[in-house]
Amino acid sequence: MKITATKDFGNTKNNKVVLPLVPETTETATKKEDLATVDLYSDPTDTDSTKVRFSFKTLNGSAESPRELIDWRKNVERAFTGLNSTTGLLQHQMMQQFCRGTALGTYNSNVNQLYRNGKAADIAAAQLAVDNYVGGDPNVVANLAQALTDATNKSKEAYLGDAGDGEYMVTSALNQLMTGLLPNKVLQRVKRYLRREARKPFDMNIKSYYMNIARINSEEIPKLPPKFDETQSLAEDEIVDILLYGTPKSWQKEMDRQGFDPLGHTPMEVVAFMEWIKSCEEFDSDKKTTKVAASNKGKKKSHNSNGSKGSDQCVLHGNNNTHDTSENKDTSSAS
Repeated sequence: MKITATKDFGNTKNNKVVLPLVPETTETATKKEDLATVDLYSDPTDTDSTKVRFSFKTLNGSAESPRELIDWRKNVERAFTGLNSTTGLLQHQMMQQFCRGTALGTYNSNVNQLYRNGKAADIAAAQLAVDNYVGGDPNVVANLAQALTDATNKSKEAYLGDAGDGEYMVTSALNQLMTGLLPNKVLQRVKRYLRREARKPFDMNIKSYYMNIARINSEEIPKLPPKFDETQSLAEDEIVDILLYGTPKSWQKEMDRQGFDPLGHTPMEVVAFMEWIKSCEEFDSDKKTTKVAASNKGKKKSHNSNGSKGSDQCVLHGNNNTHDTSENKDTSSAS
C-alpha cells in the first residue's frame, strides 16, 4: 500500500503550537460586562472569614486560545473552592454566570444530556427490580413501585442536588465542553512539541526554561482531555530528556566528561549542573586574549636619519622615495 505524506507533515511552520513555551501576551482590554466577579472566602469552610474579590473573563467559546481555555477552567475551579460550592446544583447555577454564548449553550446541553442518560438508567434499573421480584410481600411490591415512580419523576435539579451525581454531572459537562473547544489530539500535540521543538531560547536562562516546562506539565497538561488529571503528565525522566534535547550539545559532553548521568538525577539537579556549566563558559569567555603584532605592510617608508625625504638611492636621481638604481627606467639608455 502506498502512503503519501501530507504537505504539512514535518513542517512545524504550518502546525501552530498549541501551548508555546513562553505564554503569549494579550493586550486586548476586557470590558466590565465580560467579567465574572465573585467574593471568595479566605477560609472556604468559614463563611465569616475575610472575603477576597476575584474577577476573571467569562468564556464565550468562539475565539479563545487553548491556554485561555485552560486558564478559564482553573479560574472556575478556584471560584468553586473559594465559595465552598460543594454541591452540583450550586456549581451549575454559578456556571450560568461564568460562561455565555456558544460556551453556555454547549455546557447546558451537556448537562441536559447527562441528566437524560442518568434518568433513563435509573428508570431501567427500577423497572428491572419490579420485574424480577417474585415474592408476594405487599410492602416490598409497594416499595419497588414507589422507587420506579420516584425515578420517573426525578427532576434535573434533584439530580444536581445529589451529593455524588450533581458534582459528577457538572464536572463531566465541563470536560465535554473543553474537549469540544480544544484542538483535536491536543495532549499528543503538546507532548510532541515539548519533546521535539521546545528548545531553550538564547536569551532565556536554564532555570526559567525548566520552570516554563514544569508549568505546562503540572498546571496545563492535567487540564487537557482525555483524562483531565495528573496521570497524563510527563514523568521526571521525560522532563530530563526534554532538558537535554533543548540545551546545547556541549553541555551534554561536559556531563559525560564529569561522569554526571542526568537520567539518574532529578530535573532540578540537572538544572543546577547546567547552571554550573553555563557559569564556567561565561568565565572562560571573559579571559583576556593576547594581541597579535601589527604588520608593517602597507605603511609608508620613513625618512632617512639625515633628514632627506627619500629612503632609496639612485645614481641618476639621488635620494627619493619611489625607486632605486635597479628600478630606474633610464639605466639601460645610460649604459
